[in-house]
Amino acid sequence: MGNIENADGIALLGVVEIENKMVLTKLLAEPLIRKYQYKFLHYDSKDSRGIDVALIYNPTKFKPYQYRPYSLTDDTHFNDYATRDILYVTGKLNNEWVHVLVNHWPSRRGGEKASMSKRLWAATVCKRIMDSVGKTNPKAKWIVMGDFNDNPTDKTVKSLGLYNPFILPFRKGMGTLAYNDSWNLFDQILISPNWTNESRKEKGMKAELGITTCKTVIYKNNDMIETQGRFKGYPKRTYNGNQLRGGYSDHFPVALIFSLKNEKNDLK
Repeated sequence: MGNIENADGIALLGVVEIENKMVLTKLLAEPLIRKYQYKFLHYDSKDSRGIDVALIYNPTKFKPYQYRPYSLTDDTHFNDYATRDILYVTGKLNNEWVHVLVNHWPSRRGGEKASMSKRLWAATVCKRIMDSVGKTNPKAKWIVMGDFNDNPTDKTVKSLGLYNPFILPFRKGMGTLAYNDSWNLFDQILISPNWTNESRKEKGMKAELGITTCKTVIYKNNDMIETQGRFKGYPKRTYNGNQLRGGYSDHFPVALIFSLKNEKNDLK
């Protein structure tokens, strides 16, 4: 995945369902990716299962400056059980200041409609973080990524007011996970309208120099796709119930490839 159109590896990688720092340390020490010298930012959340989010970054492309977690728990939300935090990171991406939010919103357990209020609250917290930064920096450039447990067309995701490059793939029937033979695209990377010339034109704004969106990718290869049984064609899980399938995940990862104006190399 790191070699798509760029042999220098991924600039930023948001990950979810990370148990602890040891997992991240072992992952980045793997021989296949050790050469990139990736680093990570991670905080332990209060999720009882030890499921957190983290940001992996390439120090040659991204220099973090400030970072902190934001809890979804307050006086009226998530008092009976804790859920994942939202990780906020700001830093320089190819010498341009950017703000990053890594999310893993509450699941649809109990049904999409019954659980909607929990994801609406997550969206509210996410938007409050952006609005707070926007008071002092209205031109802040945002990358908001993660597993939203909702699709690009759902009101939770749309309420963020961001440009979503994954709407078109979703409308074409593409997805990152399947349920009852229907594809969902819960894993997304959203960006603020001032980030790319494409999104600026969509908002009726003038184009500007800087970084422009180049390609949207739902990444999958043969090793990541189930080849047998009722889940044939789905993302290949490690386990189907008690049956070991030896796969990686029940979601496909996504990537957004940026093209730098007046430069030859792309940036993921």
